[in-house]
Amino acid sequence: MASVRAAEVAELLWEIKRADKVGSFTGVARKAGFSPGVSGRTIQTVLKTVPS
Repeated sequence: MASVRAAEVAELLWEIKRADKVGSFTGVARKAGFSPGVSGRTIQTVLKTVPS
């Protein structure tokens, strides 16, 4: 499941970067189809797996 989340987040981050925008943990997580978790912990964990 983490790899699916990471792939979704990676794609969203690419779209945000290409549009020269800024996104919140909550916004990115919800657009990827999952909850950001308490204090954004889930999305932070996912971001650690996404290569920069």
